[in-house]
Amino acid sequence: MSKSLWETYNEYFPVGAAVTPLSIQTHRELIVKHFSSVTPENQMKPENLHPSEYIYDFEQGDIIADFALQNNMWLRGHTLVWHNQTPVWFFKDGEKPATRRLALKRMREHIFTVMGHYKGLTYAWDVVNEAVTDRAEAPLLRQTPWLEAVGEDYLVQAFKFAAEADPDAKLFYNDYNECDPAKSKKYMIW
Repeated sequence: MSKSLWETYNEYFPVGAAVTPLSIQTHRELIVKHFSSVTPENQMKPENLHPSEYIYDFEQGDIIADFALQNNMWLRGHTLVWHNQTPVWFFKDGEKPATRRLALKRMREHIFTVMGHYKGLTYAWDVVNEAVTDRAEAPLLRQTPWLEAVGEDYLVQAFKFAAEADPDAKLFYNDYNECDPAKSKKYMIW
């Protein structure tokens, strides 16, 4: 019998898959055999975990966390701060835009609550997702509600809160098209 994908590369890095509660049922055998790490596709994003200011719903994320635990797999949390799939209430104070102070308070509370819930289960977190613009002539950071509410240091603040919430977790910035020369130059000056 040949080695699985994760066994082949185990000494170098974890081999991961993005999963959903449905895919861990329909593709269970494949996932367990070939992958050593799982990342929820959408189940840990703010709109799913934190739909209202005082309401958290960990059910879907917990299904994936339990699957990882039962199958001795790494769990990577995805994602804490993102301009997409974040409820509008994060950036509002009644009918007015949230102040920097209120937006940071909400960011901190969200990060501490979510990371606290999964502490000891996750080895890593994508703290900030897709903040850099794609086009060469565009500004460095994408125009987002987080940038508007907090300012350019929202990334620094998010990483600071995440490091405080779980000092043992590996913290990452996540993006796409990093190999595009126009975008990769932005990472170099950042």
